[in-house]
Amino acid sequence: STQSTWESTSRPDHIHVSDVVYRATHDHFAYRALELMTLKGKPTPMQTYLLDPATITGDAVLQGFVTWSTEKYGCQNEVIDRQHQQLVNLLNKFVSLRDRNAGVHALRLSPEAYQERVERLLTRLYYYIQRHFTYEEQLMELNGLEELPGHHELHTAFKSRRRKMFSEWSNGTLDDSGLNHAIAFLTHWLMNHIRGEDRNLIPRCTITLEEPADDASFGNSSFASPRSTYYAEV
Repeated sequence: STQSTWESTSRPDHIHVSDVVYRATHDHFAYRALELMTLKGKPTPMQTYLLDPATITGDAVLQGFVTWSTEKYGCQNEVIDRQHQQLVNLLNKFVSLRDRNAGVHALRLSPEAYQERVERLLTRLYYYIQRHFTYEEQLMELNGLEELPGHHELHTAFKSRRRKMFSEWSNGTLDDSGLNHAIAFLTHWLMNHIRGEDRNLIPRCTITLEEPADDASFGNSSFASPRSTYYAEV
């Protein structure tokens, strides 16, 4: 019964996995959550995920820019779309910085300047991801979306990878090649997440939520609503 249900709900060129497999491997691959699956003989619905095999070797993403397309990535929500575009812009800045430092010698930055630019971009990315995920989860909570707990888990896994990357770069254990691979993974994950979960869930959020204007709240847990169960730690 389980096998036949999985076959009928899977996708071409994707790997369908259980929640157990997802929890054991989500730090390494990008997953897309499916709708809760009801199985015969199981007392509660099961959460399952799709793994896109392209994310296993994600370095190719950083070969060029991600081009924003409202038709492809738009979620029918002005604030969410603007935040997604800002995340894409930050990821594209890594491509520009990498290409500049690998290009004509006269245009290359000194090692110190390069380190400082990377650190600045990583810091902006680190906190903007926190800001965006917090806002998105509050919006879903405000609209009573039952998928919020699963969505929150996906965000938490992504932030764990982001935190690991930032820590390794800061303590000098992440070289340029490792940074490229990490950014490629984050890019793959983010774009798949937007195309999958966000485009499915956000249009159902008909109650709007004002976006905080104070940039100083980036990454600050006080940015989250006191009633929110799902805002995550930095």
